[in-house]
Amino acid sequence: MRFDALRLLLLLDSSSSSSDVNKVDGDDNGCSPLMLASVGGHLRVASRLLLSRGADANHISENGFLGAASNLGHVEVVSLLLDHGADVNQFDDRGFSALYLASESGHAEVARLLLSNGTDANQTSNDACSALYIACQNGNVSFARLLPETTTGVDVNRATNDRASPLCVASFEGLVAVVRLLLSHGADANKSADPGSAPLCVARTRGHVEVGRLLLETTRADVNQTANNGGAPLCMACSNGQVSAARLLLLKRGADVNHLSRALAASFR
Repeated sequence: MRFDALRLLLLLDSSSSSSDVNKVDGDDNGCSPLMLASVGGHLRVASRLLLSRGADANHISENGFLGAASNLGHVEVVSLLLDHGADVNQFDDRGFSALYLASESGHAEVARLLLSNGTDANQTSNDACSALYIACQNGNVSFARLLPETTTGVDVNRATNDRASPLCVASFEGLVAVVRLLLSHGADANKSADPGSAPLCVARTRGHVEVGRLLLETTRADVNQTANNGGAPLCMACSNGQVSAARLLLLKRGADVNHLSRALAASFR
């Protein structure tokens, strides 16, 4: 959505009363003057609309004023909207909260402001992705750290509709720092959509040796879980010539040396 200063001025000039200051422009995706000001980060214009023209900070729109400003990192506009009654937990038409959009874009200062104003850190999008999940997926360590360290009750194991946890996606992407952070806040190393997509399995399948080692050394991950490709962690370590990983699995974690992958078992039939 493009910010058009001329269109904003025309909308303001045509809004002769507080009753129509919330009207939308049919030529710009249904944007009101306040939406254009929020997207453009124009604090003085937004302030004029809210203070002297009576604009509704919660006026329904496709994207939502607070979400639009949060997504683009306009901290002062976000603060102004909150001061004038914007619902900190409001969802836009796509099912995204302001915190989710700030997380997706990596705007930590906006997130701090939203959290200090009581936003629900466990809110999820329509597909059940939380702000923490999207931060982990994007490898944003500082943002992922911000959520559990600045507010209580953040669910580090909350899964998406596909039953993938933040630890699963961080392990899948090979994000060692994010995995370490999640584990320090109590993430469950065995929580997954199914046994074959547990954090240890996906890390080994994707060849993320450091993530696999971290999970083995610091958690009670099930070392005999079979991945979706049919192989257990020990089988994959042996196939890839990863001696240290195989030694760790066998000597310290008691992996089953006789466990066969589905593919290997089929070859004996």
